[in-house]
Amino acid sequence: MSAPVDAARILRVLRRRMIIQSWLNALATSSSIVAAALAVFVPVLRGGGTLALSDIAIAGGFAALLLSLPLTRWFTISNAAAAIDSMAGTRDRFVTVLAFEEAPSGGGPMRELATRECRDFLARSNFRPLARLRVPPRAPWIVVPLIALALLEWQYQNVLATRRANAALAQAQVGDTVQQLEDLAK
Repeated sequence: MSAPVDAARILRVLRRRMIIQSWLNALATSSSIVAAALAVFVPVLRGGGTLALSDIAIAGGFAALLLSLPLTRWFTISNAAAAIDSMAGTRDRFVTVLAFEEAPSGGGPMRELATRECRDFLARSNFRPLARLRVPPRAPWIVVPLIALALLEWQYQNVLATRRANAALAQAQVGDTVQQLEDLAK
């Protein structure tokens, strides 16, 4: 006879994967929202010209992380068991094993038979594909506001370069006038 299956461990692993996938989905959503907001508000924030894009990006990344936490679905172990049973069509075997493990011992031979049948079924099956980590469907859409931010940064750098060139030209023109005035004053 093989070693008994630890259904609680399988559930914890699958629950952890489900929470991570939920968090990745929430992070993709919140990153898209924050990146779109930054694309709208970066010109306003950069109006004074004192904020560097790296500072704005760090603040945006932190905001996306904070926004992703309340959007994440935090599965309890019983919710995870019910969700896995629903996805895998296991006829409530995870819920049954979990209920039997959490309940006080006893119940007689029917409980032992049900527990053994559930554990044997869980030992024969591979449930990892049900909680596989995938790239969130919204993740590619993060590229759109990031491209907009890159274009805004490029335009901002061009404006700064033009302002610096104009300031240097004005300084050169004033420098010639100052030199002429100094020569006249002697």
